[in-house]
Amino acid sequence: MNNFTIRKPKSTRKFSNYGISSIVTILTIMCVLSFTILTYITSKYDYQLSYKITKKNSDYYKARCLANEELEKIDDVLFKCYSNCNSESEYYTNAFNELQKFSGQFYTNLKNKLTIQSSAGTSFYFEFSTKISKSRKLETIIYIKYPFNSNDVFFQIKGWNEKVEINEPIDDTLNVYTGD
Repeated sequence: MNNFTIRKPKSTRKFSNYGISSIVTILTIMCVLSFTILTYITSKYDYQLSYKITKKNSDYYKARCLANEELEKIDDVLFKCYSNCNSESEYYTNAFNELQKFSGQFYTNLKNKLTIQSSAGTSFYFEFSTKISKSRKLETIIYIKYPFNSNDVFFQIKGWNEKVEINEPIDDTLNVYTGD
């Protein structure tokens, strides 16, 4: 007779697959949710930054329009000076006197920017400012010149410069969790 021993089958513990799929699903939902929240926060700050930039650009172009209106008035004044003068030096003297009614500064050249009190019958530069906001202004520099005929220009624009006076702290923060 054969001696056979009956072996008991090994007790294998069956592993349930229900838990793995639930964990993967929960982790996937958490990842999607966190990316959604990060996307929302980023887009919110991008929108706020875009709004600030749009406001600054809009204010700049409003100031530019006001400066163009001022240039139109200056052009009318210079045309009257040209119509009422007999010589080039008389034109510059009259133009200087009439432009003193506008708020601005007079220069002999742009490099030194030495202010002058009279034109002395020669060409000069005139600079005036237009307010953009509390801390920004637009400075316009024009060169007053004598036209050789009535169709020639009375001035030449030499620059539009935006000047910023920072009196307030710059907001360069982004709300990021630091663990505090």
